[in-house]
Amino acid sequence: MTTPLALLTLHGMGRQAEAFDAPLREGLRRELGEGLFRRIAWEGVHYQPAIEPRQEGTWRAMRAAARLDWRDLRRFMLFYLYDVATYQY
Repeated sequence: MTTPLALLTLHGMGRQAEAFDAPLREGLRRELGEGLFRRIAWEGVHYQPAIEPRQEGTWRAMRAAARLDWRDLRRFMLFYLYDVATYQY
């Protein structure tokens, strides 16, 4: 009896297409062949539409509250985005 395989893909940071995992799927289909590929339970999670409105709202509020220069933007990236970015690795 073979062991079933389930794959869950999540997209990375930034604006991603809904079919973000298409290159991975196609590569696995090519490498495994159609028969084995069909045995994989596959789900891609495209969460960007759920969080992007809040990101845009935060960006607009930041721009309205203060002039953002490169030093402030670097500080924001270092102290606020850094934790989220490290989860990617």
